[in-house]
Amino acid sequence: MTGVLGLVFNPSQPRWVPQQVSLPPPPPPGGRQVLVQVEEVGICQLDQLLLLHREGKPPEHQRWVIGHEMVGRVVRPGRRTSLVKTGDWVVPLLRLPCGVCGPCADGSPDECVTDLYKEPGLHRAHGWACQVRVEEEENLVPIPPSLGEVALLVEPLALAIKGANTLAKVQQRTLPSCAHFGHRWDQTCWMQDKHFLIIGSSVLTVLTALYMRLLDAAVTLLPCHPMPSEMASSLADLGVPILNPQEATVDHLHSLDGVLETSGDPLALAPYMDALAPNGVVVFLARPSGQGRRHAAALATILERALRSNIGVVPCYRMGRSHMVQAIQWLDKVQRNGSFPLRLLLAPASPPEEFFPLACTPKPWVKNRIRWSEPPGGPGAL
Repeated sequence: MTGVLGLVFNPSQPRWVPQQVSLPPPPPPGGRQVLVQVEEVGICQLDQLLLLHREGKPPEHQRWVIGHEMVGRVVRPGRRTSLVKTGDWVVPLLRLPCGVCGPCADGSPDECVTDLYKEPGLHRAHGWACQVRVEEEENLVPIPPSLGEVALLVEPLALAIKGANTLAKVQQRTLPSCAHFGHRWDQTCWMQDKHFLIIGSSVLTVLTALYMRLLDAAVTLLPCHPMPSEMASSLADLGVPILNPQEATVDHLHSLDGVLETSGDPLALAPYMDALAPNGVVVFLARPSGQGRRHAAALATILERALRSNIGVVPCYRMGRSHMVQAIQWLDKVQRNGSFPLRLLLAPASPPEEFFPLACTPKPWVKNRIRWSEPPGGPGAL
């Protein structure tokens, strides 16, 4: 195999700007390893934070291959593989276990309590922004071939699913306002009498609203940026009202059971804390960002309201294998029944050299992605 193209930057440099370079070809996969041909690499807010030096720990001093979201195909499995075979479509796990702490030993590296975990393209590991790569099969999750076109939605949906599960776990500390036993927080139909506010303007925002709504919760969406008309119409058909952020007030919302915050902007959440009922919950699916007095004041408002009304405030930034599996099953179901046009959430694929500008100036409501024109050496070279 000839050289492999990849997006790399030098962590020792003051500016982290990825360049497309030729990398050494990967070694043949051994044991339970597989050689993966990378079809597409997704771009999200974490890539922006990485390039701004607000996220990440490099695996090497002079070189770092970026990219943490990927969909690819297995082109050569090792001799002892049992989970995947040649031709299988796969997506990677985001966080890999540290091998030391209890949560990782229990199969929950998303709850790792050390700094020794690995996240390809984000923390102590090279990423997926290259044409081919060798990976342990246990770090990959197979997906149906029919999901190939929308597979980059698996990771954000998995986070939305974990956010919903986290919300229910936190709320098991209290009885719901409804006395119906089936609507208790520990029952399978707990969402049916609940009302949640989803804040943000990203793919994660839409997928969170869709997941909650299709489980029968009442959902209201508060966008930070105007939503495309076709997307808004599709959500309206599912019973998801969309507030106008210039006109919306607390009076438009009554006794919210919870808020799922996906924007990372405390200024977007603070004005609506008074709409939460006592014993409510706020789940942050994006880490609060921004600096200055206004952001500090907004965070203080959120905390003060939470303490005054016994509102749980919970971070939820990573997902595990079980959440990925659930996301794959859910996406397959949505694609089959056509309840929402998932294609609306994906921007047209861009060439690799567009990774940096797309990461620095992300578009709201869509998943940006890059794609190489062909595998190294041309079609059939692998």
